[in-house]
Amino acid sequence: MSRWIVAAGLLGLTLYYIFFDVHGSATDGGLFIGRFHPTVVHFPIALLLIAALGDILSRINSRLTRYRDAISLLYLIGAIAGAAAVVAGLLLSRGGYSQDLLTWHGRLGLASALIGGGLWFVRTRRGSTASAAQAASRSTVGSASPLSTPSTPSTLSPSTPSTPSTLSSRPSLVGLAAPVVLLVVITAAGHLGGTLTHGEGYLTRHAPDGLRRIAGLVPKEDIRRTSISDPEEQSVYEALIAPVFASRCVSCHGAANAKGGLALDSREGIEAGSEDGPVIRAGRSENSDLIKYIWMPTDHPDHMPPSDRPQITVAEAELIRWWIDQGASFDETVADAEQTPVIATLFENMGLDDIPRGIYALDVPKADSAAIAAANLGGLAVTLVAADQPFVDVRCRSLDACLTAEHSALLDPLAQQIASFDGGRSQLDDNAAAVLSQFPHITRIHLEKTAVTDATVDNLRSAAFLEYLNLYGTAVSDASLPSIAAMPELRSVYLWQTQVTPGAAESLRRQRPELFVSLGDVEVADGQTEGDAPSDVSGTR
Repeated sequence: MSRWIVAAGLLGLTLYYIFFDVHGSATDGGLFIGRFHPTVVHFPIALLLIAALGDILSRINSRLTRYRDAISLLYLIGAIAGAAAVVAGLLLSRGGYSQDLLTWHGRLGLASALIGGGLWFVRTRRGSTASAAQAASRSTVGSASPLSTPSTPSTLSPSTPSTPSTLSSRPSLVGLAAPVVLLVVITAAGHLGGTLTHGEGYLTRHAPDGLRRIAGLVPKEDIRRTSISDPEEQSVYEALIAPVFASRCVSCHGAANAKGGLALDSREGIEAGSEDGPVIRAGRSENSDLIKYIWMPTDHPDHMPPSDRPQITVAEAELIRWWIDQGASFDETVADAEQTPVIATLFENMGLDDIPRGIYALDVPKADSAAIAAANLGGLAVTLVAADQPFVDVRCRSLDACLTAEHSALLDPLAQQIASFDGGRSQLDDNAAAVLSQFPHITRIHLEKTAVTDATVDNLRSAAFLEYLNLYGTAVSDASLPSIAAMPELRSVYLWQTQVTPGAAESLRRQRPELFVSLGDVEVADGQTEGDAPSDVSGTR
């Protein structure tokens, strides 16, 4: 026996140095064997499941005891194959997985093999004992006195064990418990293995809604919708980026196992970068290593995540790219973040298209209906933006008298609620237009074909929410462009038929590349030209 122990020890030590290097990491040979784990592991699962089910049925129905030897053999082969699968899994685990899931998956896999081996041992020993008992019983009966009959109880020894048929006539709770436990352990180990390979919720992803309700899971139709409890408070990082890192990256790049020195499970880890330096360059996704690794071909050795792991989807990659281009802020809220057309489409498909933004994310009281009625009677056209919104649109009814002193007084109670103003083609001048700077939440202003000058634009310099400004056909000049550049939320400005020069407009576009600057037939924005007045100029009244 001692020789066998020594031989087994030497074999184990040899295999260890074949599969692992001096630092405890798997060698290429070890990783090669480990890659067979997904193939090998299904064999013992099938054998042990069949054996456990057969064991349970044979204990309930005595007619199935004839398969006792076959069930024992399945337990033995399943236990050996299960041990081999555990070894291969240990080698594969050196590639980096979620440590908690990996630990429990390994423990439950080993437990399955041990329980299967234990059941084989118990059943084999019990079978041997039962056979010996039968032989002893036959021997006792054969040597009995000729005067006694075999059926007489007095001829049987009190210590003779019962026959197998007697044992199987009533199922033992202890005997039933072991295979039932084995079924539970195999199921749990398989579930954790699926989670490691395919991500959280793999087993329940396509469960029917009825079963999902019983299990207390989210209805299937709501799975794709991202839940953001408070877009005005939750940051883009917290709500959209951190979950992607947690599900796709942290198993290899977390605080517990930061491969390459990179930990993506905290702000500090992200900002620290990897052993090679920063992986994110705020505002410059094209120069960020993280984006380069994600968008590499999946067969490239540096592609992240590795090809054998759950991959980042195109939508998730676009979210990360957008977050970096927006400055990689850990504090900017979802409501405040500027959406590109691609991100707006993603948000809509994620169920986030109804997040209030801009002035609609503010807590502004509803417009006074009496003030709206008075303004309408006083020569203005004031209408609600929407029935459920506090904001209003204002338009001058008369082209000859627009924003008079009387009008200013009528609009004063509505200053917080005015979202847009249209005074285009009216007799409006700088004095009358000065009142526009008193509307803190205004987003759109039409001043085309009016008498306003650079002074009006300068008054609007501090408009915090102004997105659209139409100055077509006015006397504004290059002197207005610094004020226009200072408007933080401005996205479109129309300067056709003004005194603004093409060179100055082009300089503005370079300074604010996201701003559309229209000079009519002069190309100044992303290769676009405007030969006529912008479509938003006409028909707005």
